[in-house]
Amino acid sequence: MTDFNNFITDTNLCDTPLQNAEFTWSNNMENAIWCRLDRFLFSTEWEDNFPDVRQLALPRVTSDHCPVLLDTIKVKWGPTPFRFENIWLEHHLFKDNFKNWWGEESVFGWEGFKFMRKLRGLKEKIKVWSKETFGNVGGEKRELEELIKQLDTEEKSDNLCVLKRNQREAARERLEHLVFQDEIRWRQKAKLACAKEGDGNTRLFHKVVNGRRKRNFIEKIEVANGLVVEDELIIEQEIISFYEKLYTSTFEGNWGKVAASGFCVVVPDFFYGDPFVYDNNKPLAVWLEDHGTDKGFEDAKSVIDALKGKGFSAIGAAGFCWGAKVVTELANSEFIQAAVLLHPSSIGPDDIEGMGSTA
Repeated sequence: MTDFNNFITDTNLCDTPLQNAEFTWSNNMENAIWCRLDRFLFSTEWEDNFPDVRQLALPRVTSDHCPVLLDTIKVKWGPTPFRFENIWLEHHLFKDNFKNWWGEESVFGWEGFKFMRKLRGLKEKIKVWSKETFGNVGGEKRELEELIKQLDTEEKSDNLCVLKRNQREAARERLEHLVFQDEIRWRQKAKLACAKEGDGNTRLFHKVVNGRRKRNFIEKIEVANGLVVEDELIIEQEIISFYEKLYTSTFEGNWGKVAASGFCVVVPDFFYGDPFVYDNNKPLAVWLEDHGTDKGFEDAKSVIDALKGKGFSAIGAAGFCWGAKVVTELANSEFIQAAVLLHPSSIGPDDIEGMGSTA
């Protein structure tokens, strides 16, 4: 096996792992021996044309070998998430545009909400600008290469005039700049800590990115009832459903249990708006767009004081993300007797330790 692995390395062939199995052969004996004997090997040039290739083991029927399927169907990755690209900083207008875009957004509300909405608007402006500025880099590179080739061919039969020589030099400088931008983009995508500025091994960056995409690919999942599904649409729906439940029902269910135990629950949550008393009939989504002034500890305390004035003695608070910080402050100040936290931000060990016996 060592010789075979050396052969793969020496010939620079790709041996991608099986997506759904570890072995392809068994001796079918009582003391079974399993190994991977069957595989596809291909060159790096072939992989460049089929970057989403996968090897899948099919069920054995009559043979002691598993058939191996080489799947080159392009994977549906869904919408591309927004990521800041370092090449934007190389553009001479980006910093000025950034300043103007940030100043164009007029948002009203508490500071955290305004910051969040301005970031959202800024993201959309950057996406449009990036597409218009860098969207067709590949096409421009091909046009420049063709122009340089054409002028070189013309020069072989006749000397170029000064104008055409200057045109070729400008095309070379522009092409070099585009190649440098491409290296920056792929180096960032590859996330290689060892890569240095000016490292032109773009081919390596391509391989690293493609390898990471293959490892992150979700071929199938097991849903709640134990059923394994492979359909892309069902997988997408199940993942969305999982996180919807995680960020809604889990949190609401936890503070709902506290409320069911006899506590009056206050929600000083920055994402949901003003502090309010928990009520099953109040849709939380309506609070997201309705922010007045900055709502924090003092505002939540005012709500609690008003409840105590009405005779409530068992009071709890529930906070999500930044709102959890306010809940810990309320608990540490002994204004509440129960606390519910989910995905807390800006909370350290001292905040938790100071909560004492608060639930």
